[in-house]
Amino acid sequence: MHLAFFTHTYPSLNTNGGAELVYSALKELQNKKIKVSLFIYAVAEYYDDCIKNEEKIKKLCDNVYIFRANRKNSIFKSVLKNPLQFFFPADNLIIPSFDHEKDTHKILDEINPDRIFIYDWWAAPAAFRYPKKKTIIVGDLLHSPFENSMHKRYMLGYLPRRLLTKIKDYFVLSWVIRNYKKMQNKIFSECDYGGSFGYYDAQTLKSMGCEISKYYKSPYTDNSNENYLSKIGNNKNKKDKYKIITSLGRLNATATSSGLYLLYKELLPIMNREIGADNFEVHVLGDGYLREGIKGLKNEKNVFIRGYVDDLESELDSADAFLLATNLLLGYRCRLINCLSRALPIVISEYDTINQPEFIHKENCMIGKTPEEIVLNLKELLENKELKSKIQIGARKTYLDNFQTEKTINVIINELEN
Repeated sequence: MHLAFFTHTYPSLNTNGGAELVYSALKELQNKKIKVSLFIYAVAEYYDDCIKNEEKIKKLCDNVYIFRANRKNSIFKSVLKNPLQFFFPADNLIIPSFDHEKDTHKILDEINPDRIFIYDWWAAPAAFRYPKKKTIIVGDLLHSPFENSMHKRYMLGYLPRRLLTKIKDYFVLSWVIRNYKKMQNKIFSECDYGGSFGYYDAQTLKSMGCEISKYYKSPYTDNSNENYLSKIGNNKNKKDKYKIITSLGRLNATATSSGLYLLYKELLPIMNREIGADNFEVHVLGDGYLREGIKGLKNEKNVFIRGYVDDLESELDSADAFLLATNLLLGYRCRLINCLSRALPIVISEYDTINQPEFIHKENCMIGKTPEEIVLNLKELLENKELKSKIQIGARKTYLDNFQTEKTINVIINELEN
């Protein structure tokens, strides 16, 4: 089979969820000896990453085509310039990769793939109307990040805005949400199979009129370390201080910012009280930057903003727990599947399980409904060696049973081959 694979990001591990998922899928398709022509439609930041790492990308596929997919003007400026756009927007104002649809169809005519696979929304406009059998699987709902930005912006680490800015943003975000919801249905109507890597999101798409939508389990490359796995159950005596790791991704990314806001504003005070401020350290790992509303984390005496670390394995090996709770419904959490594959003892929130029902309290993780509950779960995990071992073993089993790339990619390929 020759598969045309459409995406929006530079494929790479230990970066962000979309990039890790794409890397995992491409590696498994390579293992299956499926020919892949990779099409990437990226915003400026990811486009620069792709160009800089083009030779690495070529090692994951047979052909690669990289397009910049940025808006030429902001939505606000475009509507001011042509008010009719508010009521009858051009497709490329909603998703800029519509600009590349004709050129992409010409390339597809030339290379003649057997099937088309699309991940994610930003890449879909270039291929969804091409007359070949297609599967589209998305991460977040297209409109969801904007609903969070409209109603819960402060929980993502942003500072308060001026009144006029709030009013402007309200109209822009309302426009975006309305048109993104319409675009979701338009794209899905042209595909043969599809859905989301998030369970709740797949059901939501179906309820919104995307009849083919169903839940797909996320493919994720096995990141386990045999040395680490061999030590499960052989926990050492308590150190002077517990080492708690958080983030494991780009600090300014949406999910990471949500988790760091929750840590800074709600969890840390409770942790200081329940565990003792002198009894633990939180190590924040990942590149990028802290948003303005959470920069105060740097001033906390038991929080260390480590940035990118070269030897991730030794950091994971020396940690006592992994705190990856968020405070919003944010789509599927690829980072948590990374933790399952590594058999890490993780503490998360109820929000982190809505899209991945495979996470079960005290079986493969610790789940809290409130900040207080999250911290008490963390404390129990730190102090109970048997529970920690049980969760680590359960986490590894959950990964092997549900998210191994061979199993997850087989589902997608079998559909396309029918």
